Amino acid sequence: MHKSNISILKKQLSSGELADIKWIVISLGADGALAKYDDTFYRVRIPSLDVVNPVGSGDSTIAGFALAMDRDDSPVDILKTGMVTGMLNALEETTGSVNPERFDEFFKQVEVEEI
Repeated sequence: MHKSNISILKKQLSSGELADIKWIVISLGADGALAKYDDTFYRVRIPSLDVVNPVGSGDSTIAGFALAMDRDDSPVDILKTGMVTGMLNALEETTGSVNPERFDEFFKQVEVEEI
């Protein structure tokens, strides 16, 4: 995503009704995500995948976010956990299925940068 587009999104997400929303995550598909937590913005990058079935990946991502939030993980680890669970779903034929044995492998590959 181009820096000027990121600047526009940051401005929009920081104004009006969106300014008071604690978490906002915008999926960029294979390019990862842009996220806002309170007043801090993050760019999340994910590794390239050989996708088998992407159906349910958004739901799996939200489930990962919820799990990490329930554990009181840091914002960076919440983002990484959510992205990994979505990615793991995309690697499986069965919708809504993940292989937890691969979690650590992909967790190490997700990059979260404060922007």
